[in-house]
Amino acid sequence: MYNTENTLNSKNELRRNYYLGSIALLIAAVGLILTRILFGLGLFDYMPMAVSDFLGSLIIQIIFIGGGGLLVLTIQHNLQVNKNKLLNNNAEPKVTIKSRLKEMGFRLPRIYLIPLSFVLGILFFIMTIGISYINQVILLLMGYNLPTAYEEAAGGIGLFLLALLNTAVLPGICEEFLNRGLVLRSLRDTMQDKYAIIISALIFGLLHANVRQTLYTLAGGIIFATLTVKTRSILPAMIIHFMNNAISVYSSHAYYNGWVGGNWDSFLINNFALSIVLWLIVTALFIGVLFLIVKAETKHQKKKIELENTNNLENTMMDINPITSPFGVFYARKVPLYKPQIEDKIIMWTSIFLLIVVTGFSFYMGLF
Repeated sequence: MYNTENTLNSKNELRRNYYLGSIALLIAAVGLILTRILFGLGLFDYMPMAVSDFLGSLIIQIIFIGGGGLLVLTIQHNLQVNKNKLLNNNAEPKVTIKSRLKEMGFRLPRIYLIPLSFVLGILFFIMTIGISYINQVILLLMGYNLPTAYEEAAGGIGLFLLALLNTAVLPGICEEFLNRGLVLRSLRDTMQDKYAIIISALIFGLLHANVRQTLYTLAGGIIFATLTVKTRSILPAMIIHFMNNAISVYSSHAYYNGWVGGNWDSFLINNFALSIVLWLIVTALFIGVLFLIVKAETKHQKKKIELENTNNLENTMMDINPITSPFGVFYARKVPLYKPQIEDKIIMWTSIFLLIVVTGFSFYMGLF
């Protein structure tokens, strides 16, 4: 049986988590739209391309995606501290920012996952090439006119390092903090993990606000969220995300500077049949490794939970319910899930609606 006060506190905490993720997502969505409008109006056209690219990423990633979520988290925590001081004679809050971040996945995974994540990042990059190609074929069949390739600002080692920070480091940290940290955490408090993974992945795809990126970012969102849930750490998703973007950055600069691997895209075009075979092999390998990780982490989690329950029989809040999924069994807490009311959902669904509109507009513009 649950203690009534503990149950009430848990529901209040779940409700706060849901609002935290919702507001952070709204800030990111509005910020993305405003930044797109500013660039569309040509306010940054006077700048060199490398500077405008960096500035745009800095505004979106640091201020709106990462900064917005961190700001809301800090404000929410401070409000809770002040409330506790009024009600409990300066009692410290049971949930700190550090513990909240840890619960979101900001913790080290099992050590084998760190080097393996770098390898998965390479495989994921190759896999997304094929998914992106499929996405382009679908768009062409729908009457979409693919624009000429965007010329990234390329140059020497200095511009390469700037682009690496701009395109790989910042998104790997900020986008994962928002999507696999705040949003996924808030969704897991309101539904089963399998549904939270799918919806958070859809949000991740829409946050790119570009119909040409939606399919492979959706696939990536599912993979990243699955790894985060299963490993209880956001670090593997961060590493894979960084590696995928970093390889893409290197490829464009390698082509411009004549570095090793700069002509890989020409090789793929000239050997299309071989490219398909290689893509199928890499995709199968990636999925196989992912399956083994999920299976291993499921077994590890189960043993750890059984040990925790054995050592603390009175703590029924630690009990776990098994939920079957295509990748194995997920273990969800028995803590009563928060059931958001219609008024609670307004912020989250407004954000999703805005992202759908912007992504749909990117498709509409491609029809002309």
